Amino acid sequence: MLILASLNLTQAQAQAQANNSPDKSLGQGYYVVKKDDTLYSIAWQFGLDYRVIVAMNHLSPPYALVVGESLFLVEKGHTAPPGLGNPPVVVKHLPSSTSNSSGATVPASQKVVASQSSSSTVIKSVNWIWPTQGKVIKAYSMQAADLNKGVDIQGKLGQNIVASASGEVVYSGNGIPGYGNLIIIKHNADYLTAYAHNEKNLVKEGEHVKVGQAIALMGRGNTGTPILHFEIRYRGKPINPSKVFSK
Repeated sequence: MLILASLNLTQAQAQAQANNSPDKSLGQGYYVVKKDDTLYSIAWQFGLDYRVIVAMNHLSPPYALVVGESLFLVEKGHTAPPGLGNPPVVVKHLPSSTSNSSGATVPASQKVVASQSSSSTVIKSVNWIWPTQGKVIKAYSMQAADLNKGVDIQGKLGQNIVASASGEVVYSGNGIPGYGNLIIIKHNADYLTAYAHNEKNLVKEGEHVKVGQAIALMGRGNTGTPILHFEIRYRGKPINPSKVFSK
C-alpha cells in the first residue's frame, strides 16, 4: 500500500509540474504540453507553421496531444521540411498604402479575395470580411518599439465578432498569455486567423463556421478598452491585415 501511495503521489507531482511548466520547460527547443493546449495554439504561441511541428514530432491526424508529453519545436538554425518556405503572398485588389492605418473605420461587410500559389501547389482563394465594426486604434507593426502582430479594433463591449472567413475552429480558450479569451480559425492549409480579448467565446474547437458567422462577443483589452485584437497568419507568420482588406 505504501508503494502504491508513493507511486500515486509521484504521478500527481509529475502531472502538476507538467501543468505549471514554463513555455520552454525543457530547453533545447522542447515544449511540455499543458492542459487545454492544441497543436494550433502551440504553433501560434511560438510563431511556427503547425506542419513543421507535425513533421518534427511525427504526429498523425487528428493531432491529439497528451498533457505532459514533450514536443520538439523548430529553433533558429533548424531547417523546415521541404515545401514549407515563405513565398510572397499575391493579393487581388490591394488597398492603398494608407488604408486600415490607425484611426481608420472598419466596415464589417467589406470583402476582398486573397490568392496564393507556389511552384508545387495552388492554394484556394480565401474570401475575407472584417471581423467586426469599429475604429482601428492600433495598426499592424513588426517594429520592436511598437510591436503589434495584427490590428486592434475598438468597438462596444459585447458587440458581435464574426468569422473573417469560413473555416474550422482549432482553438477556443484562454491559455495563451496576452490574448485573453481567444479563438483561432483555420481557413485552409496556410491561413489562420485569431480573435482575442473576447468577453465570451461562442464556438468550440472542432466546429466549422461560415464567413460572417458570430463567433464571439467583444471584451476588454489589456488597457480596459473594448477592443478586438485580430491577426492573420500565413504559414505561421503574422501578415498585415491591410494586405488582404481594402477600404
